Amino acid sequence: MAKTLEYKGHPLQRKDNIIYYGDMSDSHIIQLQIEEESLKKEEDELSKSRLAQIQKELAEEQDSFNAKKAQWENEKNAIGRVQQLRERIEQINRDIESAEQSYDLEKAAKLKYGDLPEAKKQLEQEEKLAQSGKETSLLRNKVTEEEIADARPHIDNSAYSHYMLCEAQAGDVLTGLVTLLNCSWSYAYIAEQMVERCPSALHDENYGARFAGYVSEEYRQTNQALIDRIDALAEVIDEKKAQRLCEIFENCCLFDLRFWDMVYTMGEN
Repeated sequence: MAKTLEYKGHPLQRKDNIIYYGDMSDSHIIQLQIEEESLKKEEDELSKSRLAQIQKELAEEQDSFNAKKAQWENEKNAIGRVQQLRERIEQINRDIESAEQSYDLEKAAKLKYGDLPEAKKQLEQEEKLAQSGKETSLLRNKVTEEEIADARPHIDNSAYSHYMLCEAQAGDVLTGLVTLLNCSWSYAYIAEQMVERCPSALHDENYGARFAGYVSEEYRQTNQALIDRIDALAEVIDEKKAQRLCEIFENCCLFDLRFWDMVYTMGEN
């Protein structure tokens, strides 16, 4: 059940092939309210008895809904604080590096031995609070072992994974690196394009850290190291081998495109 996206201030949730927003009982509350309004117009004893029953049930449902909504809001704010602290720590580390490069040792010392330890301490406290309530949490950023066991891979995802593994296992180190290149490289490109068009993506409470990682200098250097290694190994191959590697890379790109199409349509195509 997805709980990281929201609409009209409520978490988006999924039941079978229906996606809706609000609490699990939200639609039931609306149904009871409609029936309540209808029964208020009736005068017979059976309708009055049913109305009293509905009003009692509605009060219980509404109390439960309000409690869960308050819990969801608190958890959402806690996740936001953790994300903000992580971003602050990343920024402090960048500021330390900049200060050291410019020989501003006083500023570097203040950041390294003052601001950074304090931010890490606050982050540790917030993470402990989040960890203490994870068993009853409505919001989470990972799936459970039971959900993993119950999951069934989509045919497009299975085909993609199977193709990559087969090509990597059948080939040499160069072939294995080429099968990985599209995924690693495309994530960086997509993140760069997204951040360029929508800078606020870096501050998104759910995905900001991922965007920041994919556009970071460290990730860029890792990708460049992968490309450089491929280029170095490819210096001694013949034309036939080069064409085969290009074919593998193009196929991985096509599989990757089908994967994201599958995600966009929730696997219904």
